[in-house]
Amino acid sequence: MDTLARLQEMQEVTEKLAATNDLDEAKVHMSRLVVLMSEEFVRTNGIADVMNKQLYEIQNLRSFIEKEGLALKYELHKKREVR
Repeated sequence: MDTLARLQEMQEVTEKLAATNDLDEAKVHMSRLVVLMSEEFVRTNGIADVMNKQLYEIQNLRSFIEKEGLALKYELHKKREVR
């Protein structure tokens, strides 16, 4: 289930929860909300982990480029090609 579908289901369950007067039915709706929120949290957390790893790798590459002076070499190479 994708995020949009999960959020739509959360809204529907919340509306059902607000409309119910029965305690047992309310517990069922609350349990479903907790499950949906947990699923979305796990998915979002997984995406954040992947993004953090990518940012870490980019920072390592940036540090390597700066340390080796590759940016300056590249700029000099581009200037030579233009001439």
